[in-house]
Amino acid sequence: MNKQQIIERVCYKGETIKMSANDLARAVTPMTKLSDATAPLVVSFLNRNEIDCKPNIFVCIHTPQTSVTLTAKNINSSRRLYLKQLHIEKYKLFHDFTIDFAQTNISIFIGENGNGKSTLIEYLTKVFAYLFVKAEGRNLLDGIYTLGSFVLEYSLVNENSTINIKIENESSVFAPIMSIGGNELKKINKTYLPKNIIISYSGITRELQNVVENYFEMPFVKRIIQDGDKYTLMPSCNLPNNDFYFSRREYLSALFISLMFSNSEESKELIAKTEFDNFNCQIQFVTLTPEYIKSETKNNFAYEDIQIGDNVVTRFRGRVAPQFMDILAQRGTEDLTIDTKTYAFDGFSNVESMFKLFKEDITSKQVFDILYYLIHNQLLGKINIVWGENLEFSLDTISEGQKQEIMTLGLSLIFDTPSTLFLLDEPDTYLHPKWQREFISSLTKATANGGYAIVSSHSPSIVSDVKKEQLFILNKGRLVETSFNNYGKEVNEILIDYFGLDSTRSKFVQEKIDELRDMIAQDEYETESFKQKFDDLSNLVGADDEELTLIKIDIKRRKYAKNK
Repeated sequence: MNKQQIIERVCYKGETIKMSANDLARAVTPMTKLSDATAPLVVSFLNRNEIDCKPNIFVCIHTPQTSVTLTAKNINSSRRLYLKQLHIEKYKLFHDFTIDFAQTNISIFIGENGNGKSTLIEYLTKVFAYLFVKAEGRNLLDGIYTLGSFVLEYSLVNENSTINIKIENESSVFAPIMSIGGNELKKINKTYLPKNIIISYSGITRELQNVVENYFEMPFVKRIIQDGDKYTLMPSCNLPNNDFYFSRREYLSALFISLMFSNSEESKELIAKTEFDNFNCQIQFVTLTPEYIKSETKNNFAYEDIQIGDNVVTRFRGRVAPQFMDILAQRGTEDLTIDTKTYAFDGFSNVESMFKLFKEDITSKQVFDILYYLIHNQLLGKINIVWGENLEFSLDTISEGQKQEIMTLGLSLIFDTPSTLFLLDEPDTYLHPKWQREFISSLTKATANGGYAIVSSHSPSIVSDVKKEQLFILNKGRLVETSFNNYGKEVNEILIDYFGLDSTRSKFVQEKIDELRDMIAQDEYETESFKQKFDDLSNLVGADDEELTLIKIDIKRRKYAKNK
């Protein structure tokens, strides 16, 4: 064999990574013990090891003096993600904080405002963001890590094996160490990070928005608009992955269209709630002239001017934009303004046939990728979706609850891929109580392929729908232990047991009931004052009120005991 030997190992996205023999030895040990340093060593990677492959197929021939090339594949393409434990030494209101996450696909966090729910999601967002940055060899913009010391443990699991990952950072400076199965790696390996991070944040802070924009969205835009863009829609819809997706309102229409390409019942139900009419509808793609074409540095970007007759037409050197724009022009009805072009499609079937030109069996994720790409390429400004016999209904005018459900559940349904992490901060804020009751069931189905969701909530309906081991109560940065079993409880019980309410009634009515109870305890239930207070409250809430009925029963019991 040649000096340069080849090892095929299940890793990440077909990349080729070079390793020294010593690095390989550290990666392989203790799975397979290396022996005589002077002789070639054959190492077979079997299912019992920490990688996903068939027995006796992946073989490495290794001599210590040679460099080894690893041809990488996707290790987490079929693995379930489970967060296991997080320890935070000190961050905002968290001090020496440790949590063992639920070993199902969802963990729910509740607590009053200001007690750490959103802070925990913020922390996890930053941790994984900085890990991706490090794994890709990029630098943090400020050079300093602000999350302090932490230990994060999670696993990637399939039916054959489990990969246990541990990330440790021991100081305020960002210098994390990744260990796989107890073996330290020389650097953070993107192979062992979640495939995607999906973030939905209620009232996102500027700080967190900067993290997403500076480390992911802006580099993504720069990559896709530079000359030499290699991406194409035909025939494979080969588009770049952005790793981090932050739920933005401008994605609403793109998500809605993408869900129309899904075969899942949950996607169909989500669309049906809007009463969208597939036949009596119009979808308008409003295209823009990107700002970077107008700028003084436009020669740095992937565009060119072509003379067609007496007109100069701007074209893009990359493949995606021309392919999509050409088909829009061929299939849609064009409406021109000074700065925009609008292409209208009557009936969803025409939009469907347009996307199927790129790929007959195109998926909802691929449709979203195309639209997401064009939005960030500054080519697609807006997608207007209207329907009804007179096109009187619009996606812009549906309720805030419907929009929020599409933005949160829609993203989870489109990214229903293994090892995707969802960080959802109060995704139920605007949902109707009926939809709140259905939310956990829908999210459970959406993450059934191997995703994991961290959710903060104020909804008793959501708390009632998760098992006790999935529920975590935060109070001033500390976990609160409780013996109550929340699963299946009535909303009123949840509000009292878990949300710290003394009563679910109005404060005024509850004070009047408490006053009557105090008078009964002092044997004042036969006084004129008591009878008047009782009648006033009865007129206010109704004579058949359950609490008033119990008061009458209590009075009868006391009278019986006194006369006995």
